Amino acid sequence: MKKKHLLTLIIFSLLYLCLKTSFSSVHAQNLSITAFPDTQDVNVKAGEKRHLQVEFKNGSDAPVIGTVHVADYIVVDKTGTVKLIEGNEEKPKFAASTWLSLSQSSMSIPPNDFVPVDIFVNVPQNAANCGNYALVYFQPDTQAQLGQTGKSVFSATTVQTKIGALINFRITDTQCNESLSLISFIAPSFSEFGPVKANFEILNAGNIHLLPTGTVSLTNMLGKYVDSQAIKDQRIFPGTAKTYETTVGHKWMFGRYKISLAASYGDQGKKIAAETYAWVIPWRITLIIILALIIIYLLLRSTFGRFKKESIILEKEVEHEKDEIEKLKETLRKRKE
Repeated sequence: MKKKHLLTLIIFSLLYLCLKTSFSSVHAQNLSITAFPDTQDVNVKAGEKRHLQVEFKNGSDAPVIGTVHVADYIVVDKTGTVKLIEGNEEKPKFAASTWLSLSQSSMSIPPNDFVPVDIFVNVPQNAANCGNYALVYFQPDTQAQLGQTGKSVFSATTVQTKIGALINFRITDTQCNESLSLISFIAPSFSEFGPVKANFEILNAGNIHLLPTGTVSLTNMLGKYVDSQAIKDQRIFPGTAKTYETTVGHKWMFGRYKISLAASYGDQGKKIAAETYAWVIPWRITLIIILALIIIYLLLRSTFGRFKKESIILEKEVEHEKDEIEKLKETLRKRKE
């Protein structure tokens, strides 16, 4: 009896967890806030005042109330993950949050509508860095945000939601150091099938964000063009590195191939170039073909060898018959005489 009660308790507990998870997922999906534009690259001068704007759109069917903030940010890894710098944390070298003030600190976004936020920029006279960065974000209020249905659009999975827009400043009247360096350019030395994967990493050693553009191309052993792919558009921020992954070529390739990177960046079009080599050989299929050819060769050799041997025997028999006929002729001739 106790086992039956225990089993019933376990079943109801599992059902409760499933229902709870499903409920949270539905409400988490209802929250749909986006920022436009999500990134702005702005050229300014020291001491200049500017007016910018960011729109926050509510794609859900219920109004959303929240607060608007300004923060500094840094990029913490090679994939471009952004970390906010707020509160008492040490300001990063390229911080620009103190330059910005907002037209409002809180707002309500109607269902399927948007609300603009005005950003007032006051660039300091002593701005020294060429690149400076800040983020404006909207954070929904998790306290009693109710739609007309009386149901909250928030759940435990969305408590820390922050929807932000990056603002990247370039001080045009300061010395900008545009400097990208290639740290690595790697491709597998041998592959059975294409396309070939090429990974490379670029470091920004300058003081301004840069957006390199270019291609990774593939040529065969004869120097003939095979394929090329444009590298992904990615901003590389000062003091950070960015990884790139690309694939070039086709599935069916054979031989040694050269993989070349050609990219440019900055106002002066500085170049980045590198190359590496890779073998692509479908060795399993190649081995099967070689074995098949060997078998065919052996069969043909055996067949032609047998035919040749029979031909030799036949020729000997024919020669023997000729000799016998000649002997018979000679005998008949002697009798006539």
